[in-house]
Amino acid sequence: MDNRYTLTRAGELSDELISIRRKIHQNPEIGFDLPKTTALVAEKLKAYGIEFKKVGKAESARFLVTLKRAGKHFY
Repeated sequence: MDNRYTLTRAGELSDELISIRRKIHQNPEIGFDLPKTTALVAEKLKAYGIEFKKVGKAESARFLVTLKRAGKHFY
């Protein structure tokens, strides 16, 4: 994947990503107890076919996403 692919794909997902952001902000969760947000992020990562691993407590998990190239990952 090069940067052009990434930018093209991001553009294609723009409306959906905005919708997800709005959904999260319309249903605020306080502190580190984030069951709805955690579930939504996990659901979307699965739908996009992105492999991930939850890191941390169940309802306040961070997601470790590993890219297929050069072992890079994002939290």
